[in-house]
Amino acid sequence: MEGVDLTFTDEALCAIAKKAASKKTGARGLRAIIEHCMLDVMFEIPSNATIKEIIITPEVITDSKPPVMVLHSQAMAGYHTSVKRPTS
Repeated sequence: MEGVDLTFTDEALCAIAKKAASKKTGARGLRAIIEHCMLDVMFEIPSNATIKEIIITPEVITDSKPPVMVLHSQAMAGYHTSVKRPTS
């Protein structure tokens, strides 16, 4: 994920902590929650040089929504898009 900014909103960090606390998982639980929400983008980023930033919002944690993905061209125009997550 070199060259790509990763941003967690304050609300997302609270959602991660609440989810880990509810599962009583501790630090390993925090890591697992973060890895789960980023799984798709970790595979997409290396093959997509247009990605500038990934933003993790509370909906990514609580509702399994895709992270917000900001592309280099969109960052200049102020637009955001979302990573498409396959439905299961």
